[in-house]
Amino acid sequence: MSQNNREESARVAKRTIASYSAMAGLLVALTVGLAWYVLDVRERTLIDRVSAATARSIEGLISKDIEYRITLLTELAQRWEGEIGISRTDWESMVKRLFRAQPGYETIAWIDTSMQLSWVVNIDNSDYGLDANLRSRPTSLIAAKSALDQEIVAFTGPLDTVSGIKSLEIYSPVYRPTPNGSVSDGLLLSILLIDPFLDSILPLALVAEHDLDISINDEVLFSTNSGAVLADRRWVQHRRFDINGLKWQLDIVPKDVIFFANYSRFSTFMLMLLILLSGLTASSSYFMLTSRRRDKQIRDSSTHLERLFRNISGMAYRCHQHYPWPMEFVSEGCQELCGYESSTLETQQVLWGKLIHPDDRDRVKISINEALADCRQFNIQYRLQTRTGAERWVWDRGLKISETGSQGLMLEGFITDITDQKLAELALIEERAYSEAVVDTAVEAIITIDASGCIDVFNRSAEEMFGYPQDLIRGENVSVLMPQPHRDKHNGYIHSFIDTGEAQILNKGRELNAIRKDGSVFPIHLSISEVYAQEKQMFVGLIRDISQQREAEQEARQQRERLAHVERLNTLGEMATGIAHEINQPLTAISLFSQAGKRMLNTGKDEKFPEIFDKLSLHAQRAGAIIERIQMMTRQHKSVIEIEECNKLVKEAVTLAETDARVRDIVIDMKQAKELPLVYVDRVQIQQVVLNLLRNGMEAMQSVNCKYGDTILLQTRLNEAGDVEVVVNDCGSGISDEDSKDVFTPFSTSKEKGMGMGLSISRTIIVAHGGQLAFYNNKSCGVTFYFTLPAAKKGVQNAL
Repeated sequence: MSQNNREESARVAKRTIASYSAMAGLLVALTVGLAWYVLDVRERTLIDRVSAATARSIEGLISKDIEYRITLLTELAQRWEGEIGISRTDWESMVKRLFRAQPGYETIAWIDTSMQLSWVVNIDNSDYGLDANLRSRPTSLIAAKSALDQEIVAFTGPLDTVSGIKSLEIYSPVYRPTPNGSVSDGLLLSILLIDPFLDSILPLALVAEHDLDISINDEVLFSTNSGAVLADRRWVQHRRFDINGLKWQLDIVPKDVIFFANYSRFSTFMLMLLILLSGLTASSSYFMLTSRRRDKQIRDSSTHLERLFRNISGMAYRCHQHYPWPMEFVSEGCQELCGYESSTLETQQVLWGKLIHPDDRDRVKISINEALADCRQFNIQYRLQTRTGAERWVWDRGLKISETGSQGLMLEGFITDITDQKLAELALIEERAYSEAVVDTAVEAIITIDASGCIDVFNRSAEEMFGYPQDLIRGENVSVLMPQPHRDKHNGYIHSFIDTGEAQILNKGRELNAIRKDGSVFPIHLSISEVYAQEKQMFVGLIRDISQQREAEQEARQQRERLAHVERLNTLGEMATGIAHEINQPLTAISLFSQAGKRMLNTGKDEKFPEIFDKLSLHAQRAGAIIERIQMMTRQHKSVIEIEECNKLVKEAVTLAETDARVRDIVIDMKQAKELPLVYVDRVQIQQVVLNLLRNGMEAMQSVNCKYGDTILLQTRLNEAGDVEVVVNDCGSGISDEDSKDVFTPFSTSKEKGMGMGLSISRTIIVAHGGQLAFYNNKSCGVTFYFTLPAAKKGVQNAL
């Protein structure tokens, strides 16, 4: 091939390469242009959607906030209605709380029915004074009359304040209740500064990427771009809406519009990108591999975090720092917590602040704001209203964080359902209050002490009983309420029980003495039980003052002794004839032996003097013994409890009754059991019972002329319970069924001259000794009375 041919072939090849290059360049240019166009359309659509969503969100925030402000102003007016003659201080206090809860107010005032301002509360300087009259302000007067005539909350259009700031005037009708209904009482005026109002409700996240103009009644009143004309009008979103007669308009445009204006240079950028593509291939591969690994790590971390959130009982969140705290992120636990899905909160269809119970919102706002101001974590408990209307208690813990990008400051935290815990806590508080009320109203004194003996609870009855106020006695050792020697030994009793577990008085009632603050000693009945409060060992004492009971027992004892004494005298009176005869016998014998001794002395026969003197002494002792027994029975004495032999005291009673028996021609047959246990008794009172039963039996036998026999049986024995039993068995007429019901009833008797007190007093005496007195009719004839006396080891020493 010639040189020319080779050169021609090279030129053809170059042209071919150039053609392919040109085609490739054209194809690349077309691809880049198409890609630029697709991206531009998609970006425009996305920007329009974001801007429209932002406009809708701002409209919702403005509408809801104004609606909420109207509700609060109406509530303030309603409070005015229910409080006749409210003081200015109270009214201003409520208004200032509203200032703090709702930023943007300059003035809140009350206008009377003559359209004159009466009370004014300003947060800063205001052009309203106490003497200001709305009739000089036509625009204000129209809105005020509209509020009164239509009974609604009325707004003015934008007005200028003294400081040049645009404002809205809000008029709320006020009514005062009267007996015939409610009458108009003027208006509640609120001056709302537009700029501070909008600054307080517009979250930074919603306006950080957009410029915003807000107009009311076609007048631009708010702008985030310092009043400059909005950029490229192609990107502007317009939104119009009405609120309480005011025509609002939002004009919103993305701040990054300059970026989108450079889309015409995208082709050049793509061409340069293709040139650099080959050099970046290796780097791209490396970064692709690295990105894949990082993406996998992020996915794994995300999966792990999602699993962790699902397993945690509660909801993690990230939200804006201003009320109503729109959510940027919530974990899946939110649906279980409040009933709403996470997407509902993240798209801000529902705002978390609005779910908080209205009574708790102000408190939550203040707590969060204070924590944010101090740069510390907040911990709050409040009530939440769920989607179904249920009420739940939650515990919210969070803190402020700095977010990268345009979102600024955010809140992150965790919310847990504590409803069960809160309800249990409230129930415990209620139960404790109920228990304290029951303890305080108890008639008995109730005292609780700890393991060291220090007083914890000292109820009202204890205060009255001991004379110590609760504040003074609480924390003192309980021994201050005890007289000696128990005071010094009390701590030893507690330590002994704690060490050994052996309780001598726990769960047992006992009677002992206590001492008041003034030093007076008085008897009490004490019962102690052991309790555990939160694993803390405590002792509860129930104390009853038995001073009156002791006095009543003493009086009853004295009355019983007086009645017994009267009954003994009555019995001895009835026995007077027999007793006189019994005493006359030894006296007659003494007289006869004295005369016989005198005759022997005259005749000089003195060898029988010793025998005569012995008989004189015997009969004198016999007469003396009879008189001594009569004196013992007739003497009014205080009851003396002693350990006695039952057979001996019964035999002495029989000796006194034998005189009456001989007069009635009746024989007393006495059978005594051997080795009976000793009894703890009043000797005279028991002998009185035995004598009464014997005489009743002899009278019953005499009433039937002893046709069934002339012997009355007196027997002592030991019954199955180990008590000593005394039995009197007569053979008289017995007791009819009709009379048996009233045998022991006072003043009930079948005798013509009887008092009807003998058996009643006898039964009282036996019961006081811890025994029983009863009877039964014999099968053949007569009746058997018997009574029991506890053995001395079982006797109740304090019974009498």
